Amino acid sequence: MAHKGFCIYTIPNTLILALKRFHHDPFETPKPIKLYGCIKYGQKLDLKDYLAPNSPDHPSHSNNVDKPISAEMRLSGVVIHRGGIGEGHYWACVQDTCKSGTLLLY
Repeated sequence: MAHKGFCIYTIPNTLILALKRFHHDPFETPKPIKLYGCIKYGQKLDLKDYLAPNSPDHPSHSNNVDKPISAEMRLSGVVIHRGGIGEGHYWACVQDTCKSGTLLLY
C-alpha cells in the first residue's frame, strides 16, 4: 500500500492541511473507499518534526542554535465533509478571534 508524506521547507504564517481520507487497493475494489473513522487532534501542532533537514527554520540550522524559531501552529478551524465519494456536504467549525475564541459553525 502506498503512503503519502511531506516535508515543510519554511514555517508558514497560515497552514492548511487537507487529509485525503480514502483507501484504494485495486486488488480489493475498483473504486476508492471513503474512510469514516474518527481523527483525534490537539489544539496545537509542532511542525519541527515535519521540517525538511535543509530548512532554514530547522532547529539544527546554524542560525537557530542559540535562538530557535517556534514551529508551533495553533488550530483555528476544521472543515468536515459528510457523505460519500462524489456527493455530500461540507461544514466548518472556526474559532472567532474577535470574540475570545467562540466557535462558529458554518
